[in-house]
Amino acid sequence: MLIRQIASRCLKLMRRFAGDHFRAVFDFANFVQCGQDTMQAYELLKPYIAYIYIKDALFANGQVTPAGWGDGQVKEILCQVKESGYQGYLSLELHLTDFTGFRSLENGNTEEKWKMDGETAWRIALDALKAILWELNWQ
Repeated sequence: MLIRQIASRCLKLMRRFAGDHFRAVFDFANFVQCGQDTMQAYELLKPYIAYIYIKDALFANGQVTPAGWGDGQVKEILCQVKESGYQGYLSLELHLTDFTGFRSLENGNTEEKWKMDGETAWRIALDALKAILWELNWQ
């Protein structure tokens, strides 16, 4: 049984278990793929976030996209993250192309991936994130 990753369930876990060695990872695409508004998710979980996965997705079909190309409100949330004084990490998580073992990670999601090599996918994802960080003057 697939349990939807929605913010209220994540918040329940955080309230129960959060501590020095158990914090939240915020993943824009995962929330979008579950139909969860990412801004609402961020507002609920921001006191617990220690790490941020950078990938975006489309509500229409769940397809993963580079940051800012989907419905995850990446730029708007990263603006708030920056203003909060966040000291954690941003991590590019590439799910733009197929790779060995990818299907087992996607829990049955059979969306068509973009036809490109890993280097090209990495460059597109990195450039999308850099454009957002540049616009936010995040250094």
